[in-house]
Amino acid sequence: MRTHPSMFLALLLAPAACAGPVETHLRSAGAGVASDTALMWAPLPVEVQAQTADARAALSDALREKGYRIVDDAPLALSMGLAERPAGIGVTKGQGEALSMGLAERPAGIGVTKGQGEALSPAKQRRPLQSCADRMLRVSISITDRTSGDTRYAGSAEEAHCHARLAEALPRLARLAVADMARPAGARLVQSAGRD
Repeated sequence: MRTHPSMFLALLLAPAACAGPVETHLRSAGAGVASDTALMWAPLPVEVQAQTADARAALSDALREKGYRIVDDAPLALSMGLAERPAGIGVTKGQGEALSMGLAERPAGIGVTKGQGEALSPAKQRRPLQSCADRMLRVSISITDRTSGDTRYAGSAEEAHCHARLAEALPRLARLAVADMARPAGARLVQSAGRD
């Protein structure tokens, strides 16, 4: 029995369709927060979903790896949110300088922009041979001075995934969302290999 060359190629590429390059878009702003600083979690609503608890745990681990301490009472409060929205609803940056925070999932083909078309969340085109639709996963945090109300750091990491679930991406997104905490670096792109 002979195998057609295109079928052979399809068989070779099938496992690779789930793995590939992962582009993570990072944004960080603010004065920054030095490592070894004590932080406290901002209060959460009474009912916490499992994904919120998982995201908080991933961020706690990422912060400890960078040398930050999570305590019960500190001058700086760390906020993190969890949100899921229909893809047809856009997100815009308001008049103020504070950035929104949250963990969001949406179809990756829909981008989010602010005035003059600046992309806050760029759209991703489907790759050739991709077997499912992308979803955009995002982790954002904000660290606020509890006395003045000033935002000392606002950071986010987002990436599009076809096969990888949120639970798989959370540890990497959390690490990248806090990567620039001591010295916010603005917007940048990080490329890595992983499960798409």
